[in-house]
Amino acid sequence: MIVVEVRGRGGQLLERFRSSAPTLRIGRAFDNDLILEDEHVCAHHLRLSRVEGGWWFEDLHSLNGLRRRGRVVSDGILHSGDKLCIGNTILRVYDEEHPVEPAMRLTGAEAALAALGRHGVWLVLAATSVVVSAVGLYWGSVEEFEPLVALQPLMLDILGTCLVAAGWAFVGRLLRHRTSFIAHFSLWLIYGLFGVLTTFLVHTVAFNVNGQRLESILEHGLSFAVLGFVIWGSLTLATNLRGGKRLSAALGVAAIALMVEVAGQFESQAIFFNRPDYYVRLQAPSLLFAEPVSQSQLLQELPALLDRADAKLDEDRDGPAEDSE
Repeated sequence: MIVVEVRGRGGQLLERFRSSAPTLRIGRAFDNDLILEDEHVCAHHLRLSRVEGGWWFEDLHSLNGLRRRGRVVSDGILHSGDKLCIGNTILRVYDEEHPVEPAMRLTGAEAALAALGRHGVWLVLAATSVVVSAVGLYWGSVEEFEPLVALQPLMLDILGTCLVAAGWAFVGRLLRHRTSFIAHFSLWLIYGLFGVLTTFLVHTVAFNVNGQRLESILEHGLSFAVLGFVIWGSLTLATNLRGGKRLSAALGVAAIALMVEVAGQFESQAIFFNRPDYYVRLQAPSLLFAEPVSQSQLLQELPALLDRADAKLDEDRDGPAEDSE
C-alpha cells in the first residue's frame, strides 16, 4: 500500500492519494492514476513502481523533469517519507505503516483562541476597541476635542492591527497551511484594548501619587505581560511549537520589544537627566483625587524656583569652586 502526499508550491497540503496498485502513473492527463493540477507538469510525467524496500520512480520524458534533494534526476528509488518535486508540486510517498507524530493536547486556552475566529467575536472587539480608544483620546485631550481629528489615529490603529494580523496569518499559511486571520485580528484587538485601559489606569495612579518612576515600571511591566500573552496566542495559532517552546519564544520576543522601547526612551531623554522629579502629564480634573498645586501657590513659589534655576545654571557654567589653600 502506498500513500502519496501532494503539496503545492508553498508547502500547503492539497491531497493524500492512497493506492494498492503495483504501479502508479502521475501527470495531468485524465488517464493517470494520480491527476495533478499543475501547468508545469506534463500529461504523463512519471511512473512509480513497487519494488523491494520502496518505490522505483522514472521520468516519462517530461518537459521539466524531476528534482530530488535539489538535483535533477531521471529515475531512482524512494523510501517511506522521501519526497520528489515535479513542476511546482511536491510529492511525498509513505508506507501505510509510516509512524506519525503524537497528537498535541487541546487545552482550554487553545480552544478559546480558536473561538476568536468567530465573526461575532471580532465585531464586538472592534466596536469596543474603537469606543474605548475614542474615550481615551477625549479624556487625554488638553484642547477642544474634535471628532474628525480623533478619527485619524483610530483608523491608523485599526489599520496597524490589520497589518499585524496579516503578518501572523502569512506565517500561519507558511507553517500550518491555514491563515486564521480573523482570530489573529481579534487577538491583537485585545492587545490594543488592554493597552488603552492599562495606560489610562497607570497614568491616573502615577499622577495621584506623583510617581514618574512608578509610571514607567507599571507601564513597561503591564505592556510586557500583555504583549507576551498576545504573542503566545499568535504563536499558538500560526506555528506547531510545543507549550514550553511557545511560551519561551513569546516571552523572549516581548522582552526584546521591551528593551528596544526602553532604549528608545533612554536615548530621547538623555539630555534631561538632571530634570526635577515631578509628574509632567496632564490629566482630566474629574479623575483626580490628589490636591493639585493652585495657581496662587505656584506664583508665590515661582521666584524661588527661578533663583534656584539661575544658581544651577551658574554652577554648571563655572564649575565647582576650588578650595583655597
